Amino acid sequence: MKDVFRGLFPEKPNQALEERLKQIQAAYTEAAEEQARQTGVGSYKGEASRIAQACGMFKLGQGGYYELGSFQSLALEILQYPPELGYAVLSQMSLFEDQLKYNPIGRTMVSIGTINSNWSPVIARVKYLDQRPELARLIEDKEYRAEKAGKFIAVAILQAAPNVAEVMIIYKSNTFDPAVQKHLIQGVEAQSPDIARIMTGGKR
Repeated sequence: MKDVFRGLFPEKPNQALEERLKQIQAAYTEAAEEQARQTGVGSYKGEASRIAQACGMFKLGQGGYYELGSFQSLALEILQYPPELGYAVLSQMSLFEDQLKYNPIGRTMVSIGTINSNWSPVIARVKYLDQRPELARLIEDKEYRAEKAGKFIAVAILQAAPNVAEVMIIYKSNTFDPAVQKHLIQGVEAQSPDIARIMTGGKR
């Protein structure tokens, strides 16, 4: 008889999974702090400001919202960090909304999620890339770029979601390149196969 009513009412949140999400978020926060110490990042906001300035975002102002090239540059900057630190830095970009007249986080996440399908060739001096081997690999290696993007978005979704149901909503509300999506799902599965199953609706 109870099967007749299944689906008519929302399921109660799984408390164990909600607790697991909190544990994941705490571990990500701790990892970002350790990564910041190891890489000499003294301030997430300061680092976000440095990157935004390097990508010309403050100079472009509100018009920068339509400059896809600047968001690809910003995505490449973020992907050079370990994903936990990258998210901590990107999350500070919302503090620049008043200055830019838009919140750059959403556009940056779209750029990361579609990093290959919307890819534009990058022109950079060989000497400059020799000094930044991680950036060089991201530019030259399409598969590596998708892997880094997927791992980053996995962290971003799990960190941004206030609960497990929201993990699914964020995931379903966005579009990802297939290779990025594969690594995204793997990243969530590595933390919790059950949360990954809920996120994807059981689909791979």
